[in-house]
Amino acid sequence: MTILLLGFVQVNHAQAWKLVWDASTGTVDGYTVEISTDAGATWGYWYVLLGNATREINLDNKCAYGQSYQFRVRAFNQAGVSAPTAPLTWTRPQYEPPTDNPLPLVETGPVPDSAANLIIQ
Repeated sequence: MTILLLGFVQVNHAQAWKLVWDASTGTVDGYTVEISTDAGATWGYWYVLLGNATREINLDNKCAYGQSYQFRVRAFNQAGVSAPTAPLTWTRPQYEPPTDNPLPLVETGPVPDSAANLIIQ
């Protein structure tokens, strides 16, 4: 079984990213996605995906802003597990809030003294 790890795709110009790979040759029962946070010194399982249809995973919910990660993918079937792909390194970009504010800012005047005596029940 051979897999080609294609890279990272930004979704809809948003803060969402996906790891994408090409399907393995041969019969595939599923894929394992491995992750390293120490430049490949150690690896752990991050996802196990059953079937040959899924070839991408979302990264945004589980990765910290500004943190670097390495990913690699393996295919598996009844005969065993493939060799891992060459690892790819990705650093999640720092969060940048939108520059255009859809809600207008409303200026208010000074708070009247009577407002200090309000009791909210």
